[in-house]
Amino acid sequence: MLSEFLKVADLGCSSGSNTLTVVSQMLEAVAAASGRMNRQPPALLAFLNDLPGNDFNSLFKSLPSFYEEPPLVPQELETGEVLNKGNIYIAKTSPHGVFKAYFNQFERDFTLFLKSRSEEIVPRGGMVLTVTGSMRSDDPCSYWELLGRALNDMVLESLVPEAKLDSFNLPYYGPTAEEVRRLIEAQECFILKRLEVFNMEWDPDMNREEVFDEQESGKFVSDMVRSVGEPLLKHHFGEEIMDDLFSRFTEKVMTAV
Repeated sequence: MLSEFLKVADLGCSSGSNTLTVVSQMLEAVAAASGRMNRQPPALLAFLNDLPGNDFNSLFKSLPSFYEEPPLVPQELETGEVLNKGNIYIAKTSPHGVFKAYFNQFERDFTLFLKSRSEEIVPRGGMVLTVTGSMRSDDPCSYWELLGRALNDMVLESLVPEAKLDSFNLPYYGPTAEEVRRLIEAQECFILKRLEVFNMEWDPDMNREEVFDEQESGKFVSDMVRSVGEPLLKHHFGEEIMDDLFSRFTEKVMTAV
């Protein structure tokens, strides 16, 4: 007897064409078995797992859904009018409307996320959710702001077109704990049992008792941000400026820490 849901795990998925071939063969086999039993095939949830060095970006790009539901930039910033000039994210120089636009987009996305998860979870089930957030949404102090400053420097040196910078906005929002609490309670799909805040430094070694190496710390933070943001930045600004950009970003992080 087939379940309504079928979960499979590929513990060495790699990143080539064989990865999706295996999943495709599973779908065909399940569909054939369901046809013989005269019933609808179950939903398939595939867990693709491999070593940290695996190229998951190229794997995701081969999935049609990767293009259908990309991270969303706030709608208000996609009108063609430059509202957040010189910035790639919420910054101290951003007008109030930019703050509001980012929160509104997060509210829409997070509300949909909660609704979708509530429909999937078993009765009386629970969910543990970890969110990268901010202590105060109205007082930004983000490494994304420093990255924006590095891009501004490259604009002044004619290494990056100003229009390129003004047309880029990160599809990301770091909510406060109170914003998360308010949206969960408003959605009413889940009962919030516990909410904890962990205040973490950009570099976890910043509070070591040993001698602190600013250069090493700056490179650590820069590499961390690059691993997350480079695919988006490279797509918009071009691969050729990435090394220079993150070298400049490292210098700004060293000054900030």
